[in-house]
Amino acid sequence: MDASDEASQLVTVLVTALVSGRGRAARVAMVVPQWYRSSVAMNLRLTDEETEALRRRAEQEGRSMQDVARAAIRQYTAGRQERLAAAIERIRTEDAELLDRLSK
Repeated sequence: MDASDEASQLVTVLVTALVSGRGRAARVAMVVPQWYRSSVAMNLRLTDEETEALRRRAEQEGRSMQDVARAAIRQYTAGRQERLAAAIERIRTEDAELLDRLSK
């Protein structure tokens, strides 16, 4: 097992702490909860208008603001390359004459 495998299987984090008054190091094990390794917490700063729009949508759908925001992120990131390719193809097809004139 290499170091990266060991690191990924590590359940506890060893912290070296200085024991006050004794001048020596002690090892203290801190258990890292499973939920911390499986998800990431973040602060998302929204404008007042964005917050209100998110609140309204969540209320309309009977969901939490967090659920609505996470669904929007999943929708935005899923299939992005395919949507981009389709948009480029649409522009290439619809504006073929203009693109041809611009290329000369």
